[in-house]
Amino acid sequence: MNCMPIRLKSVFHMVTLMFVAYIGLMALTGCFGGGGDGIEQTMTLNVSVDTPSEVHLDWTPHPDEGTVIGYDIFRNGEAAYPSHLSGTSYTDRGLGPLTRYCYVIYVVVWPVGAVGGASNQVCITTPGTAGWNIETIGSGYDPALALDASNQPHVSYRSGSGVILSHKSGGAWQHSVVDSGAGDYGDQDLVIDAFNADQLSYADTNKNRMMHASNTIGVWSKTEVDDNLESRPNALAVDGAGGAHVVYHASNFLRYASNASGNWLNEIIDLGYPRDIDIVMDSSGALHVAYVVGAPGSVCIVRYAQKSGAGWGVIEIDSDSNCGVSIALDSEDAVHIAYPRKFGLAHAYNNGSVWQIEEVDDSFSWVGGYNVGLAIDSADYLHISYQDQNADLKYATNVSGVWERYFLDSSSVVDSSSVAVDPAGQVSVVYSDQVNQTVKLMTSP
Repeated sequence: MNCMPIRLKSVFHMVTLMFVAYIGLMALTGCFGGGGDGIEQTMTLNVSVDTPSEVHLDWTPHPDEGTVIGYDIFRNGEAAYPSHLSGTSYTDRGLGPLTRYCYVIYVVVWPVGAVGGASNQVCITTPGTAGWNIETIGSGYDPALALDASNQPHVSYRSGSGVILSHKSGGAWQHSVVDSGAGDYGDQDLVIDAFNADQLSYADTNKNRMMHASNTIGVWSKTEVDDNLESRPNALAVDGAGGAHVVYHASNFLRYASNASGNWLNEIIDLGYPRDIDIVMDSSGALHVAYVVGAPGSVCIVRYAQKSGAGWGVIEIDSDSNCGVSIALDSEDAVHIAYPRKFGLAHAYNNGSVWQIEEVDDSFSWVGGYNVGLAIDSADYLHISYQDQNADLKYATNVSGVWERYFLDSSSVVDSSSVAVDPAGQVSVVYSDQVNQTVKLMTSP
């Protein structure tokens, strides 16, 4: 089919042109898929690739801007946006990796909604992802990851069955229900202790209480940490004797509880609304907590708390966080904190006297996700899992001496990633696939 341009000449032709315009607009999909065939080119289109799931379009305005009703974007012969755009740029998201897309812009002009011109056609192919191995663990969300003494992955997560623990054995995933009465949503954390037993902290959202569970004796033993849980974030560290150390939110405080003395004792760390929390213990037994505070929908403040005696010392690291945080220690017990900013990813560390902050990734074209995972390998290189503005899963590492970034999964909406690295340097990332409501594991080649 060859489509001719519609030109407005006089009021006399108004009725006829309204009919022609209607027929022409009805035929847009079939007629205008070939780069404006038969339509005068009045604009120049440029397309740049941002990510495997995002491209950006810019075009010159139609010469007679006074007649423009709006611009229509066509991708591979079909409308890429449901209505007319008033501007001359657009970011197309939700695309697939290694896929060819061809774009044409059409201008719609006054007074009858006729197509008044087209751009050139531009075709691009989106880049691929890193090609890591991927497998589905089970149905669920909000996962946490740990490696056992044999470097096999253990993953805790939430599902309709409550709190679940899955581990790899003989090449197959084995699943057990930790707590079926804790609700099908809520945060949890997982640590494998020195005795190779699983220990979990988790929010019981049915009864609004903080819980701890372990399978040290071969079956799941559950105890109540606090009966006044205020929100879901919590984190767990375990000492060499198997004592649990939990941080969580209760009564508008960031609180800490431990059973190291035999009974659960808790205390206040800081006032505020913690949106995300993480905790580690160093080789001397000192506790280090990273957390972000802020009202829902606002920018968060990154704080760091340390306990090396009776009290807690709290300092502010950054006032520009997108409300996620993860903490890890290197071989010298130096503290490293990863957190997302509105348009990127940051790494904070203490060089021995002052805190330094560096940008790991500043390529976000829009606000990124708040979940982030951090692990440090035996050579003190960092490994960070995080989300970009399209909820694609990204991974950053400085193993080469500079920060390098990779896309791991851009085919689904990802959430709640956690990362671990074994002594051989193999990296594992667990995350939630929100589209399919499954928990997945990716491992490096």
